Amino acid sequence: MRTGWLAKTGRSYAWMIGLAHAVMIGLSPREEPEIATGLVVAALGPLSWSAGAVAWGAARDLEADEQANGISAIAEARGATPREQQLGRLVSTIRVVISTILSPALLLLVLAAFRTSSARTALASAPIAAGVVGYSLVLGAVLGALSRASARAAPRYGRTLFALIVIGPLALGSALRGAPSVIGGLSWLLERISRLVGVG
Repeated sequence: MRTGWLAKTGRSYAWMIGLAHAVMIGLSPREEPEIATGLVVAALGPLSWSAGAVAWGAARDLEADEQANGISAIAEARGATPREQQLGRLVSTIRVVISTILSPALLLLVLAAFRTSSARTALASAPIAAGVVGYSLVLGAVLGALSRASARAAPRYGRTLFALIVIGPLALGSALRGAPSVIGGLSWLLERISRLVGVG
């Protein structure tokens, strides 16, 4: 999937966040492994916004781009139906969004594991690692699907629609207090993971 400058910026920002937290993990004391683990979980917040930027950038008319570049013609020549091409765009978008948050998160998890002083401590961190991976998969699937749905519903204004769906409830604030929202749901999930290590 071809990505624009928003997606490239989001991925670059994600790795900058990952590297910054990697340095802090490297400087954390081995005697307190919960600090390293807490830094991994703390990184998920800014990494989520990076993944959101990637999903936002992908909320555009990819079908028109592929037709203009001849990609659709090649896919059709190989027997791919329009529905299969749509599914391919969806899977590709979700994969890119997931990798934006999960790749740096996995790096941080590995570094945090090396900072542990015993195998028992490393095993105790397994539920946290599972939570980090699970959160990344959920976020990628939700934002990736919303990105493609927005582009599908409004090809010319996909990014605007995506922003309204994801950020709109947050911007309205008290007017929609208590109403379900994408950011609210992801924040709730992140809070549960944070409680595993006493972060937040």
